[in-house]
Amino acid sequence: MLEFKHESERLDVFYSSLMDKNTNYQNVLIMLHGNAAVDSGFGINKAMLIENMHERSVIALRTVYDAVSSSGELFKVNITKQMILAARNAHSCCHEELKVKKKIIEKKSEE
Repeated sequence: MLEFKHESERLDVFYSSLMDKNTNYQNVLIMLHGNAAVDSGFGINKAMLIENMHERSVIALRTVYDAVSSSGELFKVNITKQMILAARNAHSCCHEELKVKKKIIEKKSEE
């Protein structure tokens, strides 16, 4: 096993020499790097969560977050007429869905 000498050696050179001699190191680092995106996603979801938030709300928030991230930044998002209409109608759609859920619960309680 090689030993790193911090007084005389650069860290990137040391890692490079490790990679050249043993492909197992490369495989481990590839696995760790591959999981980084998944772990990052969990952290983002945790930051967005509010207590008692419904699953559909979490999915919607994450969809918006991913769309903004893929466009580069918030000010680069192309806002379409369809998006504006969806935002205008969001409250009424939510209200209608709550009415439907309430009716379903009432029917179940009557049975």
